[in-house]
Amino acid sequence: MDGEEISHMEVSYKVLQDHINKLTENQTNIINKFEVLNKNVDELRKTLAQFSEKIVTLEEVSTDRKKLKIEIKILKNRIDELYAIVKEGKEDDSLPSPDAQDVESCHSGLSCSSKVTMTTGLDRDTIRAAYEDVRSDTSPTEWLQMGDEMSKRKKFLFVTWVGPNVSVINRAKMSTDKAIIKDIISNFAVELQLENQSEIDIDQFKDALNRAGGANYGTGFPCQNKIKNDYNGVTI
Repeated sequence: MDGEEISHMEVSYKVLQDHINKLTENQTNIINKFEVLNKNVDELRKTLAQFSEKIVTLEEVSTDRKKLKIEIKILKNRIDELYAIVKEGKEDDSLPSPDAQDVESCHSGLSCSSKVTMTTGLDRDTIRAAYEDVRSDTSPTEWLQMGDEMSKRKKFLFVTWVGPNVSVINRAKMSTDKAIIKDIISNFAVELQLENQSEIDIDQFKDALNRAGGANYGTGFPCQNKIKNDYNGVTI
């Protein structure tokens, strides 16, 4: 074998070695890309699983909203009945429906930190006992009979109680709860927000309701403000 043949074989060997190196490099790149693809597929599977969970949650929320609308309608109908009874000065002989009795605040879109109370009459000690500093409540149906002997009319007072020890988070929740309650109870003459027990003043309530009571048509002597002493606490 002469020198020319040896030189040709060396060149061929070098070319072959280069091809082998390129094939090895390409194989390594393919393996790396395949690993990346596997990771992407796994991530895609996780994302699809999360998406499926979100869809299920969305369906549950949709069902809860439908239930909430039904509960609000039941409550609103019952409250309208009670308003009519109070305005006419009659006793409530009707019984709330089982559906209305089963409605609880935590299942009606209201945060569990709030409590909705319905009261008839304004008894200072009773109200103060009901409203503690660490709670946030809305009491939409405190009422007094206003006007004179020619125009007696009952006016409703929407009272929001936010005690001084209520946290910022619970204050925010109370604002949301109040919006829900006002969507159900819209027939009130005056709205007040109290933040201290010293503000629970019947004279202040009377003055606010008198200003909203409209004109008197009798002798000019207002009828005696009628305060009911009984207190019926109803938790919605």
